[in-house]
Amino acid sequence: MRITAAVSRVRDAPLELEQVELDDPREDEILVRMVAVGICGGDLAVVDGLNPTALPAVLGHEGAGIVQRVGDGVTTVAAGDPVVLSFNNCGSCAHCREARPAYCDHSFPLNWGGRRPDGSTAVTDLGGNALSSNFFGQSSFATYALSNVRNTIKVAPEVPLELSGPMGCGFGTGAGTVLNALKPGPDSTVVILGAGAVAFSALFAAKIAGVGRVIVAARRAAPLTLATELGADVVIDTSTTDLAEALKRLGGVDFAIDTTGSPAVLEATLAALKPDGTLAILGAGHDQELTVVIPALIPGRVIRGVPLGDPNPPEFIPYLIQQYEAGNFPVDRLVGYYPLTRINDAIADSRSGKTIKPILTM
Repeated sequence: MRITAAVSRVRDAPLELEQVELDDPREDEILVRMVAVGICGGDLAVVDGLNPTALPAVLGHEGAGIVQRVGDGVTTVAAGDPVVLSFNNCGSCAHCREARPAYCDHSFPLNWGGRRPDGSTAVTDLGGNALSSNFFGQSSFATYALSNVRNTIKVAPEVPLELSGPMGCGFGTGAGTVLNALKPGPDSTVVILGAGAVAFSALFAAKIAGVGRVIVAARRAAPLTLATELGADVVIDTSTTDLAEALKRLGGVDFAIDTTGSPAVLEATLAALKPDGTLAILGAGHDQELTVVIPALIPGRVIRGVPLGDPNPPEFIPYLIQQYEAGNFPVDRLVGYYPLTRINDAIADSRSGKTIKPILTM
């Protein structure tokens, strides 16, 4: 079928709205009419050339919409169901069988490869040229997308789909790092590095978990003011304050959650980590390096990655929606809405910090 999609054709260039051809759903695929899709740092990393998905591509991986048709093998959703889309996984490796799909053995090709497992793409341009698609099992910067039975989560009819797409990635990554992976308690001090949507989601989750002290460190004053309003106990403006010294004056930290990917920030934070503390890294460019003095790890300090918040999406996405509805996960304070036609404005506002989480509406 013919749809409208935002196509990224050239690195570091605006996306182009184009008419493209989308395949019919295969046996395990689901055709979804998109209602909304968030813009995430993972999309921008491809546009910027920091991650290797081949261009031209249809990106987008925080989609929510309404099921239109399903493949013959799909029994979990049906036409008319509201759904939130998450990341793809194989469903059969040991990690997937243990309900830990973020650690799927085939995660990289399934989510970043731009192809189905058989090498085909789901989208071609009107000249018949293949476009990288299946991005995180969806490629939802479009009016319609093909998702997979394993990354399509049915939600209740009353769920606000316009807000819910990022539960499958950005909001879920920050919250899941706290609630699923690190699990800090009331005696813990947690520092969250950065002030984007992932960082704020971690802040909300830390409050849900009853963390004793939550610190937010970032370089811009406006989001730090918002972080204080939304529950941070301490904020640090790293544009004017030495991060390592500030954290040491506060007595150090038990857990650090980095959303910046900056080696300098990571090194400063590691220096303030308590013995047996954990530094969780949520994202970085594929060639960034961190220098670690090995004796710093001997007291039990841990540096670890946390992919996508370590969720089981069919359980975690509905949980986050419940927390939002209860007033504990106020992600509506972070978002700005843009029509698909203004995708490049939304990206610019994301980069500048004008909008913490831009969401495109169809």
